[in-house]
Amino acid sequence: MLVACSSTPDNAPFDPEAQFAKANEDIEDKLLEDARQKLENIIRMDTEYTYAPLAQLRLGDTYVKSDDPDLAVEEYRRFLDIYPRHKYAAYAQYQIGIVYFGLVKGPDRGYGAALNALDAFEQLNALHPRNPYRENVLIKIEQSKKIIADHELMVGEFYFKRTAYHGAIDRLTGLLLLSPEKIFHKFGILFLLL
Repeated sequence: MLVACSSTPDNAPFDPEAQFAKANEDIEDKLLEDARQKLENIIRMDTEYTYAPLAQLRLGDTYVKSDDPDLAVEEYRRFLDIYPRHKYAAYAQYQIGIVYFGLVKGPDRGYGAALNALDAFEQLNALHPRNPYRENVLIKIEQSKKIIADHELMVGEFYFKRTAYHGAIDRLTGLLLLSPEKIFHKFGILFLLL
């Protein structure tokens, strides 16, 4: 009869700190699926919730790294749903805005993403007015508004050129609230005469 000894017993307690460190190494080594598995284990098994919130955030980060914006936003939102007052809640909200902002390709192909980014950044400032991303967020808000305004102007011009004046007025009225200088710069007195 042979008896073998192992230095690590099969029923060793789960160590979320060690698993979190290994998951971060996997992320650094671009082993994102392995990292996700470890992070999901931490989320499920960290009974003290010391590393579970961080694992939830890092899960979102892995999807950003693998260029999967929908899943990244989903994970960051899940974090905010579960831990709305966590010290990293501002980071999660900021990341949602950054992910959406990264999808903006210009006024013709970025309108929806710019709206989502603007909403996320404005929520960040409303919920966390002293967030560490304030300066960058203000810039991103202005850039998002510009994309939205450019899109509205582009669509308004399209309707105007096709003599669909009611459609043009609807678009340009919305633009007037968002960016009045764009309308007067482009259409001047003509808009006022309609």
